[in-house]
Order: sequence, then structure tokens, then C-alpha cells
Amino acid sequence: METKKHNLLLFLKEIAIVVIGVLIAAFLNQLKEDNDNRRYIQKTLTTIEHEIEKSQHEVDTVLQKHMRLGEGIMANIDSTDTSLGSLVSTLGGIQFVKPSNIGLRFFITNKAELIEYETIVQLSDIEMSSEILENKMNALINFNYENIEETDRKSKMKLLAYLSNVIDSEQTLLTKYRRFLEHEK
Repeated sequence: METKKHNLLLFLKEIAIVVIGVLIAAFLNQLKEDNDNRRYIQKTLTTIEHEIEKSQHEVDTVLQKHMRLGEGIMANIDSTDTSLGSLVSTLGGIQFVKPSNIGLRFFITNKAELIEYETIVQLSDIEMSSEILENKMNALINFNYENIEETDRKSKMKLLAYLSNVIDSEQTLLTKYRRFLEHEK
């Protein structure tokens, strides 16, 4: 009987040692996974920040050109001897910028659960604003091509309205870029 109790104690000790070993291994594995996730988040956010900084510079450059274009159109609004095509061409043309959202899309589709909700909201908002800007740019370009030979004030006012919509979206996007970069630092 004493031998059975002794064997049972030895068996329970061995089970306890195995259970403790499994728990330690699980803890260490979780610790490693948490560290890997932190490094992944940091690398991804750094990549996204670089993309945003680059896009911010590109959008700002195009915004300045569009503002000068708007001023030039206003200065020539009543000139009936200059077509939209000629006017836009003389003033430097319509610039198209396609902000980069590759890092954002990759991050959201792969490990969105690891990032703060506020950051996801900001990044999604930036992506949506980029799409809105692209749609407004397409409308501006389409209007310009469809009316390239027009010389009347009404066509120039419409072009100016389309351009103003684009400028507004560029400014909005720049504000969202700035807020994201401030939030992440």
C-alpha cells in the first residue's frame, strides 16, 4: 500500500513537472509572439509614416501648382481669345498626384487587430480622402478635355469650380496627413 502511495506521488510530481514545463513554454512563446508583434507594428508604422511624408510632400507641391493655376484662370476669366486648353497649358497644366497607401492596405489586411483603433480610423480616413481626391481629379480632367476648345467665361468658371473642389480635397488630405504624423510621434 505504501508503495502505491509512493508511486502515485512520483507520478503526480512528474505530471506537475510536465505541466509546469508546458506552462513555461507557453509563456515564453507568448512573450516571443508579443515581441514579434511589437516589432512588426513598429516597422509597419514607420513604413506608413514614410509613405505619408512622401505623399504629403507630393500633394503639397501639386496643391501649390493648382492654386497658381486657379489664380491664372481668374486673371483670364473674361478673355474670350484663350481656350481652356491653351490657358491650362500656359499656366503649367493640371497636375495629378496619386498618394501611396500600399503600407496601409497591407497592414490593415494582415494584422489590423494589433493596432490601436484610433490609428486604424485615421489611416482609413486618409485612404478614403485619397479616393475622393482621385475622383475629383478625374472629374476635373474629364471636364477640361471635354471643353478644351471653349473660350467663354461660363466654361472657365466651371473649370475653376472643379479645380476648387480638387484644391479643397488636397488641403483636407494634407490636414489628415499632419494629424496622423502628430499622433504617431
